[in-house]
Amino acid sequence: MKKWHRVPTFIIVVVLIGIVVLAGLAETTGQAYAKGDVVVVAHRGASGLAPENTIAAFDLALELRADYLELDVQMSRDGHLVVIHDPSVNRTTNGRGLVRDKLLHELQQLDAGGRFSKEYTGERIPLLEEVLERYWGRIGLLIELKEPSLYPGMVEKTLDMVGRLERSDESAKSDEMYAEQVIIQSFDRDAIRSIREQMPDMATAVLIRSERKRMLAEDWEALAAYADYVNPHQSLVTARFVENAHAYNLKVIPWTVRKPSEARRLIHAGVDGLITDYP
Repeated sequence: MKKWHRVPTFIIVVVLIGIVVLAGLAETTGQAYAKGDVVVVAHRGASGLAPENTIAAFDLALELRADYLELDVQMSRDGHLVVIHDPSVNRTTNGRGLVRDKLLHELQQLDAGGRFSKEYTGERIPLLEEVLERYWGRIGLLIELKEPSLYPGMVEKTLDMVGRLERSDESAKSDEMYAEQVIIQSFDRDAIRSIREQMPDMATAVLIRSERKRMLAEDWEALAAYADYVNPHQSLVTARFVENAHAYNLKVIPWTVRKPSEARRLIHAGVDGLITDYP
C-alpha cells in the first residue's frame, strides 16, 4: 500500500509552489522524509463533502484517493466500539443522549446522515470492526481513541481487532509499508503509552490541542519514547516546531486543514501530512 503519494485536490497548486521550499527544508534538517510528498488524511472521511464518520464519507475519501482515513472511536453501553466523534449523538444523528448510555442496537437505529443532507438519510453509525474489515489493505487508518479513560477496555479491544487482522493478512508479513497500515492517536498520553507497552510495533500519535503554546526539550524527548507522530492543532505549527519534532524522529500531521492558505503555510513549515475535510 502506497502511503506517501499524493496531496489533496484543492492544494495541488500549493504543493507545486512548495516543492522548492520543501527541498530547502530537506537540506537544512537532513531528514529524508522532508523530501517526500505530503500525506493526505481524510478527517472523519471526506467530511466536508459527506456526513462525518460514516461509510459514505469513508468510501468517498477512498474514491478521492486519500492516503488515510481518520476516524473517532467511542464505546457503547454494552461494550461495542463505534465510530462517532462526539460523546453524545445529538449533533450528528437524529437521536439524543450519550453514546456510552446506549446499547449497540439503539445506536444502529439512528440516522447519521440526514442532518448533513437528505441525500445521506439512512447512513448509520459504523462499528470499528466494520470499518477495519471494509478498508483494511485499501487505505491507511488513523484511529483516534476518544476519552479512553471513560471506557475501560477500549485500548485492549482496539488492539485485539487490529492484531487479528494483521495476523490473518499474509501480505503484512512482506510489505514494509504495512507497518503503518494503522496509526492510533489520542489526546490521552497514558493510553498511548499503554499501547506502546502492549504492542510495541503499533504506530502511535499524540494529539496536541491549540492551547499548548510551547514544547520544551524534555517534552519532545518524552513524546519520542512512546510516539511516532505528534499531531498538533494547525495553529501550533511553525517551521521550528516541525524541525524540533523531526530531530526526535517524530512526524507531524496537523489538523484540521480547510483552506488553501492553511495548507500553503503548513507545507512551507515542512509538515509530513495534512488532516483535512477535503481530501
